[in-house]
Amino acid sequence: MFSHLTVGANDTAAARAFYDAVLAPLGVRCFREWPDAGWAAYKAKGDPHIFFIARPHDGAAARPGNGIMPAFTAPD
Repeated sequence: MFSHLTVGANDTAAARAFYDAVLAPLGVRCFREWPDAGWAAYKAKGDPHIFFIARPHDGAAARPGNGIMPAFTAPD
């Protein structure tokens, strides 16, 4: 049902270290990173769903409600 989920992070290097450790036991790995933009993408092998960490687009601090984006798949 979900296409992807994005969570905001103020310190994406620290967030990468955290999510690398937390998600690895679930078989979820970082498969793409955009260090200059502060983005990283995670998924499990064969799973189409993606989990992103990112600096918020508006440049403000990541906090509840800023930097979070759930996305759903739809036929059209």
